Amino acid sequence: AHFLLPHPPYVFGRDGEYLPPDRTRELPEEISYVNQLVYTNRMLQKTLDELLTKSKQPPIIILQADEGPWPRRFDSNYENVDWQQATNTELNQKMKILNSFYLPGIESSVLYPTISPVNAFRVIFNLYFETNLPLLRDDSFVFQKHRHPYDLLNITSRLDG
Repeated sequence: AHFLLPHPPYVFGRDGEYLPPDRTRELPEEISYVNQLVYTNRMLQKTLDELLTKSKQPPIIILQADEGPWPRRFDSNYENVDWQQATNTELNQKMKILNSFYLPGIESSVLYPTISPVNAFRVIFNLYFETNLPLLRDDSFVFQKHRHPYDLLNITSRLDG
């Protein structure tokens, strides 16, 4: 499942209550983000607890973000961002993601620190379903400009680790 939380618009409070737009405009974005994140984490923990306790077979679980937060200077003008002009710090902020695995019966050593989403399912299919999918390079790309989403720029060498 792909959950658009804690992305804006921030419509949930810390306890899951709905926050209408006029209410969220009163709060600093950082507060709204943290409140929605607290609620999101609580619901995610509840879901994971149920999966782990009610599954007849231990489930394979992947928690993976699709992107990190926008660098602050790009936040209000993301459609005109030129990623070629981003600093290495900004690229690291945007590209570092949560990438967490629960793989029952598998040693954690089969995962490696630089594994990227391109290889997550390849590793899992090879481990559990005896496929022989070759691993791809764990490269990271950004589109250079919002209006040209297929004009990609390889930024792997600019990232830490």
